[in-house]
Amino acid sequence: INFVYFCLFVCIVHCIDAYLQRLDLRAYKYLPLHFKCFANLKSNVALNAQLLQSDTAAFRESFPLHGFLEDCASLGTLRFVVVGDGAILECPGTFNNLRYSDTTKGKLATLSKEDNSFECHIRLNQISTVKLIELNKANKLLRIIRFISATGTTLLSTIQQSDDSNWETLKSKYGEGFNIILE
Repeated sequence: INFVYFCLFVCIVHCIDAYLQRLDLRAYKYLPLHFKCFANLKSNVALNAQLLQSDTAAFRESFPLHGFLEDCASLGTLRFVVVGDGAILECPGTFNNLRYSDTTKGKLATLSKEDNSFECHIRLNQISTVKLIELNKANKLLRIIRFISATGTTLLSTIQQSDDSNWETLKSKYGEGFNIILE
C-alpha cells in the first residue's frame, strides 16, 4: 500500500509540474529545483503569477497594435521566429505590405513580400503585450520584438538583422514595451 501511495504522489507531482510549466515556461525554467515540488505548490503558483504581472505591470502606456505594426516597417528585414511544441520556424521578412482582414477568429494582420515568398498572419485579438528587448549574445547586440499573449506566451518574435537606427526611434516612442489597446 505504501508503494501505491508513493506512485500516486509521484504522478500528482508530475501533473502539477506539467501544469505549472504551461502557466509560464519563461518563469518556470528559472525556478530553483526545490520550488518544483508538491510541497511548495502555493509558492510556485504565486511566484508564476507575480512574474507574469511584473512583466506587464511595468508598462505605463498602452497603444493600438496596428500603429506599432506600421511603425515596424521602418526596421527593414527582420528574422521572424515562431516556436511551437515540436518545431521552430525562422525566416527573414518585413512589416511592409501590411494589410488587415476580418475573419471568423477575429481581426488578422497580414505581412508579406510582393512575390509572396514570405507571408505572416498575426491574430490581433491574441496579442496583449509587446516587448522591445535588447540582448548581448556572443558579442552581438540582438534587438528583439516579442508579441505576447494574455497568458504570457510568446506568440511571435522578430530579430533585427541590421544595425539600423530606426530601432532607437521605435524604442523612444514605445519604450521597453506596452500593453495593447483593443480596437
